[in-house]
Formats: sequence, C-alpha cells, structure tokens
Amino acid sequence: MCYTSKQTKNSPFLKVRRNITSMPEMADLLNEEGSTGFGTYMMILIYLTKCDNCVGLYNKSSLRSLSAEAHKSSSYIRNIINNYDLFIVDGNVFYSTQLCTSLNIDYTVNSESTEDEP
Repeated sequence: MCYTSKQTKNSPFLKVRRNITSMPEMADLLNEEGSTGFGTYMMILIYLTKCDNCVGLYNKSSLRSLSAEAHKSSSYIRNIINNYDLFIVDGNVFYSTQLCTSLNIDYTVNSESTEDEP
C-alpha cells in the first residue's frame, strides 16, 4: 500500500518522468495500445491521486467511473490495470508503485497479495 506524506498529499501536481515512454514497463502498453493506452494509464494515475493514500478501489463501481471518464469500456480499464505490470492489485484495491515512487510516497507490498480480477 502507499502511504503519503502531508506535503505530497497536498501537491496539485503529478510528476511524470520525461523518459516515461522509454521505460521497460511502458513498452508493452505502448506497443499494444498506443497513445490511447497511455492516456488511459495517465487517467488511472490521476484517479489514484484523488484516493486516500493513492490506493484506489478495485470494484465494478470504480471501474465504471474510470470507464466513463476515459470514454473506454470497463473491460478496457481492467485490461490496463491487470495486464501490463503497471499496477498492483491487492484484493479489492489497487495502486501504482511508479506513482508512489514519483511522489516520494513510501509503500509496502503485501506478500499475500493476489492479482485476481473482480
């Protein structure tokens, strides 16, 4: 899970690395989904910054909400979250270690986490 500091929690900015499109984690997403997948990934990150401790709910309701914002299907959102190793799904929550790192947020990964679909 991610644990925010007071300073980063109040920041109005989301840090994005200049070389984000060159990072190995992004290669599959960009090759398979192109700019649409990248834009959806960014929208998911923005959603997570609005969640407590940058941990989002992973359920039908939150997927529908993300789907409406991104103008993509819930299954497409689920595909981006589950299939590119960009997010950690832990039961009914998910988060991005990349987001935690870029915001200097400490996170720990539950060793018993599963990446089952809802």
